[in-house]
Parts: sequence; structure tokens; C-alpha cells
Amino acid sequence: MMQLSLERKTEIAVALMLALLLGIGFVSHRNSTEFIHNSAQIVHTRQVRGNLQHILSLMEEIEIGQRGYIITGESSFLEPYLSAMDTIEDRLVHAKTLITDEPQLQAHIDTLSSLVKSRIAFAAESIELRRSRGFAAARELLLSGKGNQEMDQIRALITEMSEAENIHLLEYFNRTSALAQSTITVAEVGSALAVVIVFVMGTVYRWGLTARRRTEQALQESLAKQTLVIRALPVVIYSSRASGDFAMLWVSDNIEKVSGYSGGVFLKDTGLWAARCHPDDRERVFQEFQRLPEVGTLNVEYRWQVADGTYRWFLNQAVLQTTPDGPAKEILGLWLDITERKATEDRLREVNERLTALVQASPVGIVILDADGLCQLWNPAAEHIFAWREDEVLGRPLPTVAPEQSDEHRLLRERVIKDEAFTDLEVIRHKKDGTPVCISLSTAPLRDPSGTICGLLGLMVDMTQRKEADLQLCQSRDQLRALTTRLHSAREEEGTRIAREVHDELGQAMTSLKLDLSWMARRLSIPETADSRGQLLERIQGTMRELEVTIQTVRAIATALRPSVLDELGLASALDWQTRDFEKRTGIRCKWSMPQVPIPIGPDQATAIFRIYQEILTNVARHAQASHTRIHLRISADWLVLEVCDNGRGISESSLANRNSLGLLGMRERAAQWGGDISILGAEGMGTTVRVRLPLLEGAA
Repeated sequence: MMQLSLERKTEIAVALMLALLLGIGFVSHRNSTEFIHNSAQIVHTRQVRGNLQHILSLMEEIEIGQRGYIITGESSFLEPYLSAMDTIEDRLVHAKTLITDEPQLQAHIDTLSSLVKSRIAFAAESIELRRSRGFAAARELLLSGKGNQEMDQIRALITEMSEAENIHLLEYFNRTSALAQSTITVAEVGSALAVVIVFVMGTVYRWGLTARRRTEQALQESLAKQTLVIRALPVVIYSSRASGDFAMLWVSDNIEKVSGYSGGVFLKDTGLWAARCHPDDRERVFQEFQRLPEVGTLNVEYRWQVADGTYRWFLNQAVLQTTPDGPAKEILGLWLDITERKATEDRLREVNERLTALVQASPVGIVILDADGLCQLWNPAAEHIFAWREDEVLGRPLPTVAPEQSDEHRLLRERVIKDEAFTDLEVIRHKKDGTPVCISLSTAPLRDPSGTICGLLGLMVDMTQRKEADLQLCQSRDQLRALTTRLHSAREEEGTRIAREVHDELGQAMTSLKLDLSWMARRLSIPETADSRGQLLERIQGTMRELEVTIQTVRAIATALRPSVLDELGLASALDWQTRDFEKRTGIRCKWSMPQVPIPIGPDQATAIFRIYQEILTNVARHAQASHTRIHLRISADWLVLEVCDNGRGISESSLANRNSLGLLGMRERAAQWGGDISILGAEGMGTTVRVRLPLLEGAA
């Protein structure tokens, strides 16, 4: 069996005592209320009976006055009649008022009123007959028995109503007696039980006095700790006036820690709180306090000047206490320093504004979907990628997902909702006009404050141009690889050609010169004669002619490698020389124009444009089937522009689109190496135009 502690026993005893007192009080209150009610009913019943008897008495006085006057003819007999006539109506009205809660008696009262009025009318008629026609006429009316019959009915009705009231009166007496007896019994039993409980409580208290003292000591220590905690807390508890300047009536001790002012200063200087409210907040705060009688509660934030002169933010929460009869008594409230919270809110607001600006300015498309897949965020970058406006997307499923992709999109969304993230996932989505877009998608789940996943975040990067750029880069690498291979081959071919020319032409010439020199050396070792001198001179002249041919050969080889005119006379002269040589070799007429001023271009750039021009002329000779070519070199703004037009068959679109054409690729690479570009235009049967642009030296234009 569980052993109850002393405190528990005391609590049980106190609870029993309270229950007993409440029971006694309840029974006493109920019986008292019932007793008062019964007493009131008894008084009411007596009033009804008395009023009925009074009415009956008045009717009898009317009857006596009537009969006395008719018999004697003396007016003195009419005094009781007239007196009763003056009050009978009031008595009837009063009787109706007394029995408004008794419908049955109301019917009797209505019948009684009719009988009384009829009897009064009969009395008035008989009295009038006595006056006008004498005793015999009045006597004859009385002998008709109508008056006696009505009086008997009135008496019988009043008697019936009185008996009914007597029954009610007896019932109320019996109830009152029973209530009195039950009240006495409850009081006696309750008193006995109270004595027993008090005795038990006294015994328990005596037994547990030592424990109680220890408990009280612990309680005092706890209260002291609570006081220390309250003093350490930033929350101030206060009460203040309910109107006027709302001055403090009481304030907790920790007010000094929060405001720098002691509680005594607040209580002494009643205007301190109002005076130190921030001027911009004072009117608003006072309006909130003045509305307390209407709303009953207060929750307002404002700035208040603490003792060091600085303003700090405070949260004021209060309720209005009223007296039992209604008027406002005081304001009870909490005063909390929320300066740090305000600063945090400001920082959060700033961070939120920055995040909003970041989302708005981000070049990456950002979208947020809720758990149902409805769009909650659609930034300008997403609008730029897909051409769907924000108002067309928010609150709806993503319109960028084609019907055939809906299952894939749903499965992806479900995986993210299950706390799975994706990075750089390539998907195909569609613009507003239906154009497919290659998207690099990164997703992550979003959580609410409780940690539950409530949606997902998607970052979308348009990879279409990057994919095209990657494709072009791959093609460019392939072209460069082919070009490099071609350059190696060209270098080997050029080396082979030069070696062959050196071997075939210079080798033979040098061998011939060596033989001539050997012959001349042998001739010089023998005595000279006129014939030998002539032969020697002839041989020397032949050798000189051979040397001249060799020198021309060397120059031709050197010019093929790099025309000296490019270095000695400049780009324009080199192009002019190349044009004349081309015209001489191919028979294609050339019309040439160039600027009359020096061309401000570097030597490496000049070499690049010269080699490009050579390649252009080579293509004209090989492919154009032209009979006429127009070459125009000019300076335009900061660019040097070389334009070559022929009247040949025209370059085809397939040739232009062929990225494996090493000649065209080489020209483009040479131009791009110096920041220039090449454009080629042609139409079948209309010839071809090649335009080369290279930037001039900085500041030269």
C-alpha cells in the first residue's frame, strides 16, 4: 500500500475541508435561496388572499349601501357604496398584477372582473330606479334575484381562489419547514465533520511541524533565488495608472538593470516614463494606452531613453485590470528590452533585401516550387531564358515542361522532396515559343522552420550557347589539328622543294663553277700565250655569266621564301609586286588601288595580310575561273581593309560551310591572330568577294 507523505495528507485534509465547506455552503446557499423564494411566495399568497378578501369586502359594502339606500332613500347609505366604487377597480388591477405568473387564477380574475362590473352596474341601475321611480320599481328589480345571484357567484369564485391560495400557502409552509430541517441537519453533520477534520489536521500539523519548518526555509531560499532570477532577467514587471500620464504604481527591482533608473525614481517621478519616450513614438504609444479600455490588451514597441542618454527599443505588453463594478483599476504589464532583437531584425531585413537583389540580378535562372509543384518564385533571369513573365508562372505548374516530360519532371521533384539534391543535371526545357533550351539544373530541398521539407529550389543555367560554343570549340580543335598537320606537311614540302632547287640548280651551277675554277687554276700554272690568254678570258666570262644565273636563282628562292620588297618597300609595294607577278603568271587582269599615305601597321601584321593575299590569289587562280580581279586596300577608322573581288564562278555555300578547308581556315587563323577577321561573300555566277580586316597600330588612325 502506498505511503502518503505528510504534505499529501495535509493537502487531502485541506481539500476535504474545502469540499465540506463548499458542500455546506452550497446546501446552505441553495436552501437559503429556496427559503427566501418560499417566503416570498408565502407573502405573495397572503397578498393575493388579502386582496381577494378586500374585493369581497368592497362588494359587500356596495351591496349594503345599495340595499340601505333603496329601503330608506337616505343618501348616507351611499357613502360606503361610493367609497367602495372608488377603490374596487384598483383592487381588481392589483389582483391581476399579483397573479401574472398563475394562468389559471388569471382566468378566474377575468371572470371575477366581469362579475364585479356586472354587479356594480346592477347596483347603479337599482339606485337610479330608486331615485327616479321610487321604492317599488327598485324593489321589483331587487326581487328579480340577479344581484343576489351575482354576489353568490362572486363569493364562490373568491372562496375558490382563496382555497387554491391556501393550498399553495400550505405547500410553501411545508417546503420551508423541510428546508429548515435539512439546513439544520447539514449544518450539524458538517460541523461534526469539520471538527473531525480540524482535529485530524491539527494532529497532522503537529506531527509535521518540523518538516513544515524545513519546507518553509526551503521555500524562502527558493523565493530568494526567484528574486535573483527576476532581477537578472531583462523583463520588467510593473503596474501603472489606468489613465492620465500612466505613471508607475509598482515596478520590479530589475528595472534599474534595464533602464538605469531605480524603482524608487520611477515611483517618485511620475512623469519620468512619459518624458523619456522618443518624441516620434510618444503620441502613438499614448494612443495605444488610451485604447486599453476598448481592447483590454496592449502590445506596442517603442524607443525609450535610458539613463545613459541612449534610446533603446522596448516591447510593452499589458492588460487592463478592472474593479468588480466595471471601472478601470490599474494596468499590469511586462516591459522588455528588444534592442538586440530589433538590430537582428534590421540585419535580417538587410540580408533579405540583399538576397532579393541577388535573386533579381542573378544571371542564373532561379525558381522555387512548393510541395505540390506550383511555382512560388520566378526571377528575371528565368524570365529572360524562357520568355515567360513572372505573373504567367507564379502559382501554376512550370510551363517550361513539355507534356511528354511531365513524368520525368514529377519523378525528379519527388526525389528532391525526399531530400535528394542534384547538381549540373542536363535537361531539356522549352521557351514560351516552344523552342527547346538545354538547361544545366541544380536542385535542393527547402525546409520550413520545423525542418520539414516544404518545397524545392532550382538553379537553371542556359547551356544552349555553351553547347554550341563547345561544339564550335571541338570543330575548331579539329580544324587546328588539321591545320597543324597541313602546316607540317607544307613545311616539309617547302623544304623538299627548296632542297631540290638548291640541289638541282645551285648544285649544278656550283659544280660548273668548280670545274671552271679548276681549269683556270691549271691554265695559270703553265706559261701564258696569246691563245691561252684568250681561252682564259673566255672561260672567265662564262663563269661570270654562270654566277649571274646562280645569283638570280638564289634571289628567286629567297623571294619565294619571303619577298624582300615587303621589308624594304612596305606592304603596299609588296602587294603591288605580288599583283603584277600574279597577273603575269596567270593572265588574269587585275585592277589595283591603295592609299597614297603610309600604312600604319606592324611588320608581323604586314606579313600576315601579305600571306592572306597570296592565299586569296592562289584560290582565284585555282578555283575562280575568273578573267578579271579588283583589289582595293584602304584605311577605315581604326582598321586596315583589304578587299579582293573577282568575276569568276562564285564560291558555293558548301565550300563556305566546309570547316575542313585548310586554305580558308589558315586565312581566318592568321587574321584572328592579330584581332582581325575575314568575310567571304559569293553567289553562283556572280563572283566572290573576300574582305580582310586587321586593326591598325594603336593611335595610328
